[in-house]
Amino acid sequence: MSARTGIGEGSRTLQQMVDESERLWEETGCYYGLEELKLAAEGPLKLELFHSRVLSALQAGRETTRMISASPLVREVAELCCGLYTPEGHCIAQSTGIAGHIPVMGQVVNWMIRQNYEEEVGINEGDLFCCNDNVIAGMHSADVYDLTPVFWEGELVAWAVTAIMEPEIGAITPGTMPASATERFADGFHICAEKIGTNDLLSKTFEIRCRLLLRLADMVLLDRKGAQAANLKIREEMKATIHEFGIDYFRRATRELIESERRAQLARVRTRTVPGRYRNILVEQQMYSHMPVPPIHAKDEFILVPVEFTIEPSGKYIFDFDGIGPWGWHPTNCTPSALLGGLSVSLVQSIAHTGTANTGTLLATELAVPYDTMFWPSNRFISTNLTWVPIVTTFGTWMSTQCRAFFSRGFREEIMLGAIGGAGLEFGGKNQFGMEPFGFLMTESPGTGGSGACGIRDGVDNGFVIYTPEADAGNCEVWELILPIVWLGRKMQPDSAAPGRYRSGYSINSTFMLYRTPGVFVGVPPGNVEYIPMNTSMFGGYPMVHNWSAYVKEPNLQQLIEERKPLIHERGDPRNPDIKTRLGGKVCGFYGPSARVFDDVLKHGDIIQVCVHSNGGGYGDPIERDPRLAKKDLDNGVLSLEICRKVYCIEASFNPHTDEWVIDEQKTRELRKQERERRLKKMSVAEWWQKSQKKLVQGDLPPILKRMYNNSLKVEELPQTFDPIWNTASGGNFRCTPKGQRWPGEFRAFWNLPEGFAFQEERS
Repeated sequence: MSARTGIGEGSRTLQQMVDESERLWEETGCYYGLEELKLAAEGPLKLELFHSRVLSALQAGRETTRMISASPLVREVAELCCGLYTPEGHCIAQSTGIAGHIPVMGQVVNWMIRQNYEEEVGINEGDLFCCNDNVIAGMHSADVYDLTPVFWEGELVAWAVTAIMEPEIGAITPGTMPASATERFADGFHICAEKIGTNDLLSKTFEIRCRLLLRLADMVLLDRKGAQAANLKIREEMKATIHEFGIDYFRRATRELIESERRAQLARVRTRTVPGRYRNILVEQQMYSHMPVPPIHAKDEFILVPVEFTIEPSGKYIFDFDGIGPWGWHPTNCTPSALLGGLSVSLVQSIAHTGTANTGTLLATELAVPYDTMFWPSNRFISTNLTWVPIVTTFGTWMSTQCRAFFSRGFREEIMLGAIGGAGLEFGGKNQFGMEPFGFLMTESPGTGGSGACGIRDGVDNGFVIYTPEADAGNCEVWELILPIVWLGRKMQPDSAAPGRYRSGYSINSTFMLYRTPGVFVGVPPGNVEYIPMNTSMFGGYPMVHNWSAYVKEPNLQQLIEERKPLIHERGDPRNPDIKTRLGGKVCGFYGPSARVFDDVLKHGDIIQVCVHSNGGGYGDPIERDPRLAKKDLDNGVLSLEICRKVYCIEASFNPHTDEWVIDEQKTRELRKQERERRLKKMSVAEWWQKSQKKLVQGDLPPILKRMYNNSLKVEELPQTFDPIWNTASGGNFRCTPKGQRWPGEFRAFWNLPEGFAFQEERS
């Protein structure tokens, strides 16, 4: 019987190509065994020209999609990206945009190969594939991947892939990030790496599925056509590139670009960091006891997430999450695939900023992830729709940890402290056009956050998010075309920055009125850092400020309009906000980013106000801040005199004649001297340790913290029959580890606790 020929290089099957790629990597430690970069050595300018052609095609495809889409998430905020992948699913290059999908889109390709799509499904010229299933690969269900094979004379030579975030995904609640989803079955519309079209046309059956299972089917289908347009543009540009450079050069060049980036990442790390072991920690806070979820899932839990980060002398990054707590019945579980995505976007926003990031960037990293935990669940039926939440908090914390490595080498200018994504708002009900059911996620707020502080300057004001280097809030007028809202104000929120010698960036507060809707509900996806802030500051800087949201039912807005009195446009004094002092009606709100759904049905005339926190911590001691910088913030109206005095120890007064603030230098020196003296009277580190250790031994902790620590102190072995469940292929090096290899022993040793120590928990 003759061997079956495949669609890959040399008539090999795609699985044979995957196997060869993995074998060469294991044997040589170089991508595809490329120990010599011959094209780069023989003609570096030609290779650079080739790379620029690829990037140009990807960028052109991305912009094509933006012009086709009807969704503000794409057209305004640019929640999309395009990538080119090898036949095996390894990223060669990616456009600008949501860089977290660099490895993840390729994992879908790799999964299809391992599931024998080549033979049992068929991969042909003009086929259209689609996926948003996190079990296969993904960041959350809202991110939909469209994949198109690129053929040359019968050989599959690449994949063109476009990722688009959808504003509605058919989940248990309208929108894309349902905080009340606790099982996979509530996550929304699943597209399981399906062939959704042939001959470059969407299939009728897929269109029917969308129309029967989605609230905004037209918008989702139009995005599929936009993604198809991008992929076809990339496909034809790659064929033109092959015609110009030759197929042999194309194959070799795409592989050299990956290996070259792997070496470049190692070199960047060796230049900018000091090898060693760096550690940080955060706590994911799952507050579901009062959420609209099944009673068995309605509980509050804290999940400990230790982040150990080792830099080897070679420049390799190793991440170890030993000590992380368990997965649970909530939507903020994570997967290995999402971990790669979070690492990708964080690298691109920090050290891998050259525009060449691809699979090679991740081949210079390794992730050790304990099994049966929040980062590697043992159950595929849990919800993962908000997997983005632990990703951004974890790698936001890591970004600050990496900054310590920059500082150790002396690269203060590389420091920009860690970040977390904003929440956004979910709308559901009936819109201003009478459409019901209606659902939409508005991402205006996340695009208005401030960055973490930098090592040589303040953070970026209202212009940073972790998931894309091109943060954008979008135009109010465009959001108003889709959503039943009218903006009353957008203003930079005073005191929304994390203080420090250099502060983080300020964020924007938005105020809007619901318009011509008889009833909608509003939800806020969780940020999960309400009670215990993230450790994203350095050298005495403050942690980030919390999200907050509020609404007013039946305000006296019409009365104010008739009396020609001022409307509200901002928050005002946070202790006595304008919505309480200047409006009638029922005022409700919460101050913190835990999972929430507004309890009331809101309608025309009701008011909503929201502000996303600063996206990172402060740098350095606030009392070392240059008073001239404080004066600038006072003059711009973004710093209150109270915070200026209490936090920065800077005295100032307002001069109405010059319309500016004046710093009292003598009083400032006195305030700072008093603050230093006050600090010296506080307890020493030794005293703090002794008191804390005594509390631990006596179990003087809230029950929720005892459960958190006990979950992380567990030691378990991998099951004899290990089923990884989640896709870990295509980029990055994963090690699935047993629970409790290191962290429990280190915790007990640091606090001088007996072997096997655990907290005595009260019986419920």
